[in-house]
Amino acid sequence: MQKNDKIFYTALLGGFFFICLFWAWIIPFNHAPDEGMRFTICQYIFQYGSLPRGDAVEIRNSIWGFSYGFTPILSYMISAVFMKIANFFVGEMGIAISARLVSVLFSTGTAYFTIKIARRIFIEPYAKVLTIAVILLPEFIFISSYINNDALGIFTVVWTIFNMLEAKDKRWSFKSCCWLGISIGVCLLSYYNCYGVIVIAVVYSVIMVFQDNTISNKGKFIVTRIVWVAIFAIVIAGWWFIRNAMLYDGDILGLRASRACGEQYAMDGYKPSQRQTPYNMGESIGHMLIDREWLYYSSRSYIASFDYQTIWMPDVMYIWMGGVYLIGLFGNIIKSKQELFKSSGKRSFYLCMVLMCLITIGLSVYYSFFVDLQAQGRYCLPMCLSLGILVISGWQKIVSHFSKGVQVFLWSMLVIMFEYYALYSSVELILATYW
Repeated sequence: MQKNDKIFYTALLGGFFFICLFWAWIIPFNHAPDEGMRFTICQYIFQYGSLPRGDAVEIRNSIWGFSYGFTPILSYMISAVFMKIANFFVGEMGIAISARLVSVLFSTGTAYFTIKIARRIFIEPYAKVLTIAVILLPEFIFISSYINNDALGIFTVVWTIFNMLEAKDKRWSFKSCCWLGISIGVCLLSYYNCYGVIVIAVVYSVIMVFQDNTISNKGKFIVTRIVWVAIFAIVIAGWWFIRNAMLYDGDILGLRASRACGEQYAMDGYKPSQRQTPYNMGESIGHMLIDREWLYYSSRSYIASFDYQTIWMPDVMYIWMGGVYLIGLFGNIIKSKQELFKSSGKRSFYLCMVLMCLITIGLSVYYSFFVDLQAQGRYCLPMCLSLGILVISGWQKIVSHFSKGVQVFLWSMLVIMFEYYALYSSVELILATYW
């Protein structure tokens, strides 16, 4: 890495950390989706030094009748450790901020691996533009600033994609497979809507093995590597699913037990069986997507929506950002005049990025249609890197047809737009909080 690039990326990483820390400081407690419910789990671990059952009265929500303790709580476990440290030094006043610091650090890790991936697959300046497009997305900064599982989940997605590429470049050595297994294991302990990255890691690796003519006995090679990866993933995450099976009569995911808990303890009108989901009401998926405006609100809140989706940016800003994304995606059908992809396996990698986007959106649609109608773009944020890669690669193909001066102008405008959106969102949060 050249000295100027090193300075740029170091400054970008440091700036991102501080903007997330600033947001974590100014956002009022529980003015973010379900932060109060999540914090109760952190408090339980902090107070008792043990993991709660999902139906423990201390963490169970009195309205909805369930808790987030049925699904993986690794992020909250780490928050509890941070709370212990903060309590030792500054007392109770710093406990909530220390719990939020976990999200800040995990998203800074996401930014770090985004830089590594961008520089691995793209030439400059496209690597810089991709990094900025991903980490300065206002909604990503928002989930990096309060107590949640999203920040950890997105980190594991980006980390797994990095390890997937690293394993391919090192021809799936034992060490590279170990790291891939570890990142998948942590992903299993994050958020279920991030599991799509496990699928694409397998698909990409298998395709790359079959395309590698230097590997003989490919079937045995693939099975051996899958076993290596699986062993490390199970070592990292297996304990949680075994615990669930023991506590909830074999329900390793905890989803059935969570629903049963909600049925038993929720207030009337909030029980899972009483939710007015599109499926229960006999509506079609198309009706949910269009008539119930699921696509409209999910796409807008993917860009920026704060508090409990009560703080929005001006409509024109969503139109501009939506246009940037759509133009970039359609740009992929254009033939580029300049090659920007630095490593082999370009088509397979892009296929996996498309697959990651489809799986992530599909899981969000499934949840809204069958479980609980929530048009929240944050559920699609695990695809932020994959979507960013597709968008920036499409823009590269478009701008490659212009002169060098026009290219610099267009890239500069994209960078300025993402920086402006991050700055505007910061000001919006300050005004909403203090005025």
